[in-house]
Formats: sequence, structure tokens, C-alpha cells
Amino acid sequence: MKQKEKQLALNLYDLHTVALNETDQDILLVGNSYHNGEPIELMVVLKDIDFLEFISHHEINRIKENLKKRIDEL
Repeated sequence: MKQKEKQLALNLYDLHTVALNETDQDILLVGNSYHNGEPIELMVVLKDIDFLEFISHHEINRIKENLKKRIDEL
């Protein structure tokens, strides 16, 4: 009997930490959300090479352009 896949979607309303771990080559995303009405803190750890392979070169260029615009506005 095949089990159904379970999915959990959380809206991270307060993404407060984005970090690169230099020793393990990880990207860390940490934010606050709610689960069953209770406040939680969620940490997502991605291998940086997997993340870079996931997004295309075009998306990386768009991210860099957007960051430059935001920095210029500061």
C-alpha cells in the first residue's frame, strides 16, 4: 500500500536570518511562522551547491540586479 505524501506549507512572515556557513557550505534560512496556531521558528538548511544548481544563471543575474538597486536606494 502506497502512503500519501504529506506536505506542510508555512508562511515565514519574519525571515530574520540568512547565513552562509563557511565550514559546511550550507545556506541557512530562519524565520518565524505559525503551526496549528502556535508560534514556531523554522530553520531551513540547504547545501549551497544544490541551491545554486536549482536556480538558473538568469535568476542569479536578476537577484544581483535587484540587490544593486536596493543598495543604491539606501
